[in-house]
Amino acid sequence: MNKSVKYKFLVLVPHKDVRAELNNYWKKLTKNGLIGVYHFPLVVPLASLFKSLTEKELKQIAFLLRQIAGKSKINSTDTSAITFPAEENKLSLFGPRLDLELPAGIFDDCSKIQTLCSPLVIGTFLNPDSSFRVSLLPQLEKLPFRAAAVANMYWQAFNDGENTAFNWKIGKLSWLPKKPAV
Repeated sequence: MNKSVKYKFLVLVPHKDVRAELNNYWKKLTKNGLIGVYHFPLVVPLASLFKSLTEKELKQIAFLLRQIAGKSKINSTDTSAITFPAEENKLSLFGPRLDLELPAGIFDDCSKIQTLCSPLVIGTFLNPDSSFRVSLLPQLEKLPFRAAAVANMYWQAFNDGENTAFNWKIGKLSWLPKKPAV
């Protein structure tokens, strides 16, 4: 029997130049012997969703995130991990942590948001080994970026008792405005 679980997320999608750097990092990790992990789309899970966001809601969130970032670039810091996709799951999502801090209550007006993800990590790989230590990973150089978009991401896990697989789809991108509102 094939067990399938579906999730919806609000994600931040860094510009393709940043994703190219992260893809090179992924290749370096696997070339250096990282095994037993699963690739992840190179996005930042911001929140789990009850229901997908509309284009208008995505644009509003993109505007909010640009206001939070201001004129500054968003920077990656040390490699970090979060539990993904939910507390009951034993997967850890690893990747560079962002210096972007979401203020408490930022999405209170949006009833479709279930829980916020913390810390904000650009997903690079999923690891089912709970004893894996982040400190074992080579650090990635800081990745500053200003260009990014938000989108709905549909993520699905499949498990037939012996094998696990994942499928994802990223919806239409809503780019963060170039400049914050004055």
